[in-house]
Amino acid sequence: MTTPPHQDYRNNQGTPRLTAAWIPLADCPRHCGPLAILPGSHRSGVLPLSFHLGPGNRQAVLPESLMHTAWVTEDFRAGDVLLFPALTVHRALPNQHPTRMRLSVDFRYQPAGEPLTEQCLRPHFARQSWEDIYRGWQSTRLQYYWQDRDYSLVPWDESLHALPPDHWDQALREDMMYERTRQRRFRSRSRPDPTD
Repeated sequence: MTTPPHQDYRNNQGTPRLTAAWIPLADCPRHCGPLAILPGSHRSGVLPLSFHLGPGNRQAVLPESLMHTAWVTEDFRAGDVLLFPALTVHRALPNQHPTRMRLSVDFRYQPAGEPLTEQCLRPHFARQSWEDIYRGWQSTRLQYYWQDRDYSLVPWDESLHALPPDHWDQALREDMMYERTRQRRFRSRSRPDPTD
């Protein structure tokens, strides 16, 4: 399951004037699963959510006006940077390479003085503390740099991240369909070749 179509605004909140920078850490041609964006999708505002089996378990529900819009991507090379605003719908394409894993990083930027949520100031998913990250640094000059910046904190709005009430039904249907597909693929791979 690749990362489904989504907007970064719901995951960060604060200001819609946030810009994402997606950077592949090695050459990433289309068959290795780069990012793809939906042109013009930022003009549709904050889109509703539905359940998805992929990372985050949420996907943007596309309006009819975007249903037939072609996704845009590129054969990315190491050193390329893709920039897009927080309301742009984007997704990861499936990695079809048999032996290569796509590695990438993303950073987000916003104008000084714009609001942000407390979680945007914490390490991603709180897997580590800033103290753990800074342990062993030779200089403290860049540590906690944001404390000297101009911004305002706004509360996290859980309703922007909530799934619709019927999402469990949808989750169960998608899980069953995924499992059936997975079992079919497994059976077709394990079937002996009659020409052997």
